[in-house]
Amino acid sequence: MKARNISAWTIAGGVLLGACTATNLRAQVSAYTFTQEVGTWTPIGGSGTPLGMPGLPPPFTFDDNSFVTQGESLPMGSSPTGNGWPIGFTFHFNGQPYDRVGLSMEGWLAFGHSSNGINAVYVPVGNTAYTPLSSPVPAEIDMLKRNRVAGFSLDLAAGGNTWPIQIRTGGTAPNRIFVAEWNVTRSGGSNLLSFQIRLHEGGGDPAAQLVQVVFGTMIQTAAITGQVGLGGMDPSDFNNRAVTVSPYDWQASVSGTANTATGRLPSLAANIPQGLTFTWSPPACTVTGITVAGLAIDGASITGDLTWNAVQGAVDYDYIITTGGPELPPVASGSTATTSVPLTGLPQDQQLYAYVRADCGSGAGVWGVGHPFTTEGMIQVVCGSAPLQFDHCYTDLEQRTWYYTGSTNAPLRLIIHEGTMHGGDLLTIYDGPTDQAPLLFSSANGPIAGQVVNSTGNHLTMKLVADDVGSCAVHEFINPMAWEVGCLDCDPVLANFQVVDDCENARFTVGVNIFSLGSSTSVSIVNDAGLPAVVANGPGAYSVGPFTNGTPVLVTASHAQNAYCNSAMELINGTCPVVDCGPTTYTQCYGNDEDARWAYQGESAGDRVAIRFLSGSLAAGDQLIVYDGNDEIADPVLGTVVGGDLTDRTFITSVFSNTIMLQLLSDGSGSCTSGAATPWNYVVACYDGCDAPEATFEVVNDCANGRFNVRVDLTSLGSAAQVSITNDRGVAATTASATGQYTVGPFTNDADVVITIHGSNDICSLTSTALGDGCGVGLEELDEARLGIYPDPSEGAFNVVIPRGFGGRTEVEVLDLSGRRVLLERVMGAGGQVIPLSLDHVPAGSYVVILRSDVQVASATVRVMR
Repeated sequence: MKARNISAWTIAGGVLLGACTATNLRAQVSAYTFTQEVGTWTPIGGSGTPLGMPGLPPPFTFDDNSFVTQGESLPMGSSPTGNGWPIGFTFHFNGQPYDRVGLSMEGWLAFGHSSNGINAVYVPVGNTAYTPLSSPVPAEIDMLKRNRVAGFSLDLAAGGNTWPIQIRTGGTAPNRIFVAEWNVTRSGGSNLLSFQIRLHEGGGDPAAQLVQVVFGTMIQTAAITGQVGLGGMDPSDFNNRAVTVSPYDWQASVSGTANTATGRLPSLAANIPQGLTFTWSPPACTVTGITVAGLAIDGASITGDLTWNAVQGAVDYDYIITTGGPELPPVASGSTATTSVPLTGLPQDQQLYAYVRADCGSGAGVWGVGHPFTTEGMIQVVCGSAPLQFDHCYTDLEQRTWYYTGSTNAPLRLIIHEGTMHGGDLLTIYDGPTDQAPLLFSSANGPIAGQVVNSTGNHLTMKLVADDVGSCAVHEFINPMAWEVGCLDCDPVLANFQVVDDCENARFTVGVNIFSLGSSTSVSIVNDAGLPAVVANGPGAYSVGPFTNGTPVLVTASHAQNAYCNSAMELINGTCPVVDCGPTTYTQCYGNDEDARWAYQGESAGDRVAIRFLSGSLAAGDQLIVYDGNDEIADPVLGTVVGGDLTDRTFITSVFSNTIMLQLLSDGSGSCTSGAATPWNYVVACYDGCDAPEATFEVVNDCANGRFNVRVDLTSLGSAAQVSITNDRGVAATTASATGQYTVGPFTNDADVVITIHGSNDICSLTSTALGDGCGVGLEELDEARLGIYPDPSEGAFNVVIPRGFGGRTEVEVLDLSGRRVLLERVMGAGGQVIPLSLDHVPAGSYVVILRSDVQVASATVRVMR
């Protein structure tokens, strides 16, 4: 290997010496050699893969489209990114290997690589797509995705009766040719424009991989200009052609002096003959396929591996790593006869560029195109120090990776404190140094705060991939991410926490049992209520408080050296019962998404307690759980009600408990406050062992006079000597001292009535559901929306789907075909909910089911078959 001066910079004793010179050149698309000839125009002619749709009239013409996702020949949206369309072989362009392209309706293609998955290519739509050689890509887009070829670019659209774009890879390896063909018009109308971009495999030799633009029918009478040529990683790197002088002879095109240069189409075929071929050839002895991989933290610096493709005839290679161009001071440099070298001492958190040039026997060639890579996000987590804090507000199309390595072999912990992911964006965390390690976390749409991720080793990798339809930088409702990373280099504090209630003083304390200090020298038991900390120098029982009832408190047994080994719990007082033997009546109206508790206790340890519901209901899906005590974990359940009417439900504690507790669990679909359930009215009293009366209620209609009575069939007085039968319609009470039938009423048909049989006390009484007349409306009067009921027919069990627009108190009435009512129920529900309907008591036949709310009526016919 020959010694050679790499630049005017030399390294002596670890100190950079010398000055920057301007003699270094680097290969760009501007270094490609241009030639032309008139060859043969060979259209694909329907033998390739068609993209777009031909023959559609305005305004349905395919226009302003990018084809970026394999298989989506008719784009369903305007996304500029996708997995691209396969070239069929590895094609080197501007020093980089590519195997995918994205195509623009505007007459150009961009290169990409399948290793980038669904973000392999970038092809925008709109104004920037009309001028691809002079338009930059957004800052968040990898510059390697800007490499592109323009066949004839301006604002184009599908036209004529042929496919606007076709692609095909033909020939035999290693000399295949990828062809992309456009048959389009200027947007708004023109003669048909036909041209191709051809990519040659060139025997697999990057130096022989040619780019060609071949013209078919291009003559125009109107003044139409477009961009033609090559574009590099930024707009300053271009190799284009200009045709600006009449008669616009394209066989006399000249090199463009600016990236905005265009060529005007001629009106005569002689000036742009079919088969006219523009060819761009890469410079000889140019290094391609430069890659930096295996980046890893090594103390305060970064290591990695630099590789490149072998150049035919090369005897030696120079390499240099800088923060910009090859003329800048080197971060690392050297010479080698191989095609790979290890890199050491790279700076953290820095955008860098790798350049390699070959000596093919006549001295050093030009530098290969710079390969951009970054050590940004490669962070060492120093164990024994406080966790590192980070925040980030991501942008559309952003792709970013953070690599964390601990300074010891201790595992790492990553905690996300804030952040929201927009739909289609993805945050993933991996248990290792790369995104090929096992997946630990993958975000869903929405908030991501509260995630805690632990590694098994001393590496964590976090990767963000965003689409182009929304991000933190665009939408205020997408919160910035905030997170921390630290070392789990400690043994945790082992403790448990228990609430000690002081209901008499409306406060509570927290008992903390410390089983082990872990690796901490002492433990400080702190709280977020502002009370003094308690220091624990060893295992034992400690107490913190008192705290005010109703206010949650976070109690933490803090490790002295590492907060990740703390033990903590948020606590609140238990449900303090109301102490009263009553009878006392209570009213509750619950809301959506509630988890509420009410407890009641007798005045002495031997008092049993009972609850009887006078009225009220639960919305569908909501639960009422009644406990034989006020500990929902330790005490048995007396009963559970899921949705429906609560009227006359009674719960009594066992002989072992003097406390009863109600727990309400509601979802977000409906509640009392939203009108989907009615308020609860219930009575609580100490239970004296009494028995409640037993009776059934039957409506006796007097339809001719617009009224009805209620027949009460009293089958037991319970433990009372006599009972009083009352109602909520103001009709005089009836006293009964014996079982039998009693008539209460009459009541007018304009309202329901509730009957109560008062026994020995308020607990041992009986209340009916709301009762109404059975006069019905008659089948001939029905003219309502149809009602959804299934299954139909049935042996008697049906499900009724409450239609949209219904909500709150709803009446279900069932009529036989003569118009006689066979069932009347009141239910609570909201549109979309399903309620059961039982017709087990009626004979087989057809029935009309009517659903009524205050403002709507719906009906359907069902069949009972047995």
